[in-house]
Amino acid sequence: MTVDELLDKWFAKARKDLHSAHLCLEPEDNELESVCFFCQQTAEKALKAYLISHNIEPIRTHDTEYLCQECMKFDPTFESHIAICRVLKKYAIEIRYPDPMIEIDESTARQTLEYAQAVYNFCYEKTHPNETKNNHAPTP
Repeated sequence: MTVDELLDKWFAKARKDLHSAHLCLEPEDNELESVCFFCQQTAEKALKAYLISHNIEPIRTHDTEYLCQECMKFDPTFESHIAICRVLKKYAIEIRYPDPMIEIDESTARQTLEYAQAVYNFCYEKTHPNETKNNHAPTP
């Protein structure tokens, strides 16, 4: 499999996670913790795709902040997303278990969706500079 084919697979998975996050926010579902989990997954896969574009096999981690720092080694402009990735990393594991310390309201879930979309778009645009902006992951 070529690097481009692998990139397409990682970004396709990230788009599916982003789509799932949007579905979980629908009034009939309103699964706010799941929104945040799928957003973290979106960012994780997009960051890993960027690393793959530089022939780096990403380690098995859910730490989006660490992955963003790894991306910064190739492009320092990733620093603009480090704070977002720090927020998203807390939704990788803890959010899936009963924890009274993590309360998610609709505002937080919507903000998390914006963060995930931002990381996805940033990574996609870095790996596909010749494509039309925002033509790759439309928001519903």
